[in-house]
Amino acid sequence: MRHPQTAHRRTRGSTLMTTLFMSVITLSFLGSCLAVVSTRYKITTRSRCWNAALPLAEAGIEEALTHIQNDTASSTANGWSATTLGGLPVIVKQRNFSDGSYFYITLYNVSSNNPIVYSTGFVPTPLQTGKYISRTVKVAGTAATASQINVAFGAIQDIQFNGKGVAADSFNSGDPALSTNGQYDPNKTGNNGNFGCLNGTVDFGNHSIQGNIYLAPGAQSQVSAAQVSGKIYSSAKLNFPDVVLPKANWLAAPLTTVGSGKSATTSHDFVLDGDYYVNDSLDITVEPGVSVRVRVDTAKFNPGNVNIQSAAGTSGNLSVFQVSGSCTLSGKITVDSGRALTDWQGSAHPFKKTRLELAVTNQNGPMRLSGGTGRAATSSAA
Repeated sequence: MRHPQTAHRRTRGSTLMTTLFMSVITLSFLGSCLAVVSTRYKITTRSRCWNAALPLAEAGIEEALTHIQNDTASSTANGWSATTLGGLPVIVKQRNFSDGSYFYITLYNVSSNNPIVYSTGFVPTPLQTGKYISRTVKVAGTAATASQINVAFGAIQDIQFNGKGVAADSFNSGDPALSTNGQYDPNKTGNNGNFGCLNGTVDFGNHSIQGNIYLAPGAQSQVSAAQVSGKIYSSAKLNFPDVVLPKANWLAAPLTTVGSGKSATTSHDFVLDGDYYVNDSLDITVEPGVSVRVRVDTAKFNPGNVNIQSAAGTSGNLSVFQVSGSCTLSGKITVDSGRALTDWQGSAHPFKKTRLELAVTNQNGPMRLSGGTGRAATSSAA
């Protein structure tokens, strides 16, 4: 015979075990969820710090390259320190930021043509006090070739100046002493109006430049030291790639006629961006803010006037591709914008701020600059 109280106790015990079992399962599930959330938070935080460390390292590279460029006279200027690492002389610098992050730069061979830069960005991790997440970037430098230098004139074959008033100089849009409101000012010029030539002879006639001359082994100079504000370098490393005519839908250049009868004059006045071809030597005008590429099909290209206009500091942009024959500019060339540069060369090596670019796709076709006043200016960060 069963006692009723014993059966009741068994029921309560079974209920308790079930409750405890369900509680354990629930707590295990909640614990797993918390662990997943915690792991995800740690991964996200680490990823954010990891990503933030790379821009810091890149900023260190930029500072090192600026130091190499601007502080050639003193390797320990602007907070850099000389030390040794692994028995090798190095210079180092650390820059700290308000959020606790910093970058540390190690620079080898600073005075050579092959400097090596190591830059490490450090970002504090919020998960461990006093700990950092870091990333390192290495940059190996090489000696710049003249095609990598911001040259005013570069040629594969011969540079010869005739006439009068031809000059080359430079400006610095970030330096009020070398520019006016960030624009080129002929009364505030620098000494980076450089020339480079691969083969043949460089002859300035009675002209002079504010810059250096870079001569490849196949080139020679008939320029005196008095005609150059800088130096004349022989056996320079030059690399002017061949010009490749852009693949484009070339349209006939627009014609504009002013006047009538015998007093009428016709020219190419570009008011819209585009790719055009010409088979004549009519005057060329590029309106402010208009970017134009012109393919020259005539055997002898000799426009009397090339005018690249500007307004409110915005100039036009003209690239001329001489397909065959010869190109001679013996008239008047004006580039109204102070930011405009003249790139006179036998290869396609455009510079970012170039506003007048002349290139020959036929290497045997000469270019000549003579006659009236002309000026070429190159930008400079130094």
